[in-house]
Amino acid sequence: MRSAHTLYLQALAELGPVGLALILVAILTPLAVLRTRRDPIVGAAGAAYVAFAVHAGVDWDWELPAVTLAGVFCAAALLAAGGDSAAPITGRGRFALLLPLAAVAGLACLRLKTGGGLPFGP
Repeated sequence: MRSAHTLYLQALAELGPVGLALILVAILTPLAVLRTRRDPIVGAAGAAYVAFAVHAGVDWDWELPAVTLAGVFCAAALLAAGGDSAAPITGRGRFALLLPLAAVAGLACLRLKTGGGLPFGP
């Protein structure tokens, strides 16, 4: 199987223009915070995230989980810094946010333990 070295060309090849547009929206959404916040920590997270987004368009390193997780954490930091919500997240809201994360982490650990021999994945 051949794959493109760039996230954006691979998304275009595999998912078409609509998939590429969705990837671009997902990549560009956290950057909207940089226009409204003037915090140096937000600026550092934004710089690291921009470096990840640009590098994902140049090289295949975005396929490595550690690199992608670093980019995802920077995006999460930007999104968290952008929310000036007056209402704090309740316990039920935290549970609703944590449940999908725990499910994905559990499936990833199960897949690692079974050597990838699960019936629902390649």
